[in-house]
Amino acid sequence: KQFIGTDDERAYETYVRSASDVFGASAQGATRPASSRPRARTVERLERLTRAQPRFARAWAMLAAGYLSLGGKDLASLTDLAESSAERALRLDEGIAEAHAALGLVDLRRNDWIAAQEKLEWAISLDPNMPLALEGLACLHVDAGHYRASLPHGRRAVALQPRNVGANECLTYAQLVDTENIEAAQGNAPPLRSVAPLR
Repeated sequence: KQFIGTDDERAYETYVRSASDVFGASAQGATRPASSRPRARTVERLERLTRAQPRFARAWAMLAAGYLSLGGKDLASLTDLAESSAERALRLDEGIAEAHAALGLVDLRRNDWIAAQEKLEWAISLDPNMPLALEGLACLHVDAGHYRASLPHGRRAVALQPRNVGANECLTYAQLVDTENIEAAQGNAPPLRSVAPLR
């Protein structure tokens, strides 16, 4: 367990449980966060863990992802908390994919697409199955109008997290637009003139 940053058995168990909540198959993602009492409890658990284990880098990264998964009227302050937690994680260990992915999502929320893409792609290079980064890239490409580029990221994100709201929306939209453009190119449908992203 030392490789993840702690020798404490209870801290490790809390981390594993929280990781399942934030990144497991039933997680709902971070690009379309909603208010959720269970997710808020997961974040509270991670806050306690990072207070007790301040050098547990992966716990800080997981906390950043947890903040991003929460929605509601405090979205801007949650995004700021995610940024500071991810930065704390990277000061302790610069190789944590979750932290790079969280910072990419922070940039995406602030419409800094170039910085977001760079960080999300770096996260994928560290962990090709990082759900947060896959979801972020899928939706970033949809926002930018690069629907075909969105498809592989969206498909992999949804395969890992079938209930991920944002990944499902971005994948569905990218598939719809790509199909319409293919049909238009084949002369089977009028070309798609105007597309308004879901996000």
